Amino acid sequence: LEIGILHLKKRIFRQEGGLQMGEESDRIQITMGYRHWFANWLSAGLAFSSSYAMGDTRTIRDDFTPRGLKAIDTSASDTTEYGFDFSLQWEVFSYQRLALIADAIYSLSVTGKPNETTDHYGVMLGIRYFIQEKPVVEKPKTSI
Repeated sequence: LEIGILHLKKRIFRQEGGLQMGEESDRIQITMGYRHWFANWLSAGLAFSSSYAMGDTRTIRDDFTPRGLKAIDTSASDTTEYGFDFSLQWEVFSYQRLALIADAIYSLSVTGKPNETTDHYGVMLGIRYFIQEKPVVEKPKTSI
């Protein structure tokens, strides 16, 4: 089980009739999912994500207003968005319970509006601290 919390400035663009509307908002994204380890230094993860708007939405591009058209809305003003995160994580360096990691992530939005780019991707460098593991208990050998 893996749980993550990310703060991001998310830019969302939506097109209609050859015109574009772009907005930016601060969001908190919370993920919960599963990570599979292929080796002790390489893993892939799949997580369900929900993100929540924080503060006001800022317009960064508006092709509608100068032409006297009513601007279209984007998902940037939505209170909540849902999606799935796919990631590939590489352990760059480790010492005892600490590790330096590099994580490439792609976040697929499933609640975006039509003709909208809401997916995002990135690379993150981080520090991981190992908290708990299940102890291995050997079964007693029985003779027949």
